[in-house]
Parts: sequence; C-alpha cells; structure tokens
Amino acid sequence: MDYNNSLKSSHQLRSKNCLVFNKCSNLWNKARRPKSAEIMQQILSCIPSYPSVTRWNFSYDALNKNLSLKEKMPGLCDALLLFNFTESEILFLTEYTTIMKPLDFLQGDQNTYYGYFLLSIISMHKKLEKIKLSGTIIQLSKSLDYILNSIRERFHRVFTLQSKIAVTTVTNPRFKMRWLTPF
Repeated sequence: MDYNNSLKSSHQLRSKNCLVFNKCSNLWNKARRPKSAEIMQQILSCIPSYPSVTRWNFSYDALNKNLSLKEKMPGLCDALLLFNFTESEILFLTEYTTIMKPLDFLQGDQNTYYGYFLLSIISMHKKLEKIKLSGTIIQLSKSLDYILNSIRERFHRVFTLQSKIAVTTVTNPRFKMRWLTPF
C-alpha cells in the first residue's frame, strides 16, 4: 500500500507509526481476553472491535471506533495497565483516518464494476486533494503527498483520458457525460 511505502522515506514518521499502532494493537489484544473485555465493557459500554488482517479497512474501522471513544481512553488504559495515548498520537490517528476515509469506499461490494472505476479514482483523488488543501494534515503531510503522487503516476492514463475505461464510464446510464466536469 502507498501509505506503507511513504513511511520508508522518514525514520521519524515510521517510528511514530509503529509506536501508535503498537498501542492500538495492545488495546485490541486486551479486548480478546475475557477479564480485560469485561473491564472494557464497564468503562466503554462496548468492546472495541479487533481488526482483521485480511482487509485494510477493518483496521480503519477499528481505529475509527477507538477515536470515537477517545474521551474514555485514559481511564481504560489506566484500568488495563496500558500506556495511554498522547495528544500527538491521537492527532496522528485522526490524520490517518482522515487520509484513509476517501479510500474506504473502494472496499464496497456494490457498484464495483468497470463503469465505476474511473469515477472512483477521480473522486478519491479529488477528496485527497481537498484534504491536502484544507491544511488539517500536519504529521502525515508527507504520506498524503506520496499517496497523491502515487495515484497520479499509477493512473496517469486515466487522468489524461488516454484509457479505454472512459468509454465504459460514458456507457454507464447513471453517469453518461457528467463525470467529465472535473476535466
């Protein structure tokens, strides 16, 4: 994945990523133990979902769940004898989920045929550019740049309309020629 490749360019970013995801992994591992799960249920009124290794969006969904409970995390980490998340680490996770959100819709099992491909790539790229222009991404700005450049390189023929995929999109009765607006 492009995000993982972007981590290779910065030792500091890679270290922070490892630290934050290790803390998340420790929390998820505790959720699998009955006694810890009981404590989580008492403090959070739920048990954080454990991500699956088969699809990246399960980690994304689990991180979103963790972030939605961030106010209760200090008490939970103290009760489970885990290191608490710092403000900087919470910001890191928030930026990560912000960057990954436009990619999440690619995991769907509906509307995944060829006529949607071009629109999906264009939409994802535009959303990521808006995130970059908003200035809300600070710690992961290099990763966001890397992902955007990677998308442009990988799908250059799509963005310059040199691909036959454009024909399949035009023939889709839902979109016809409306998708050309960004061009």
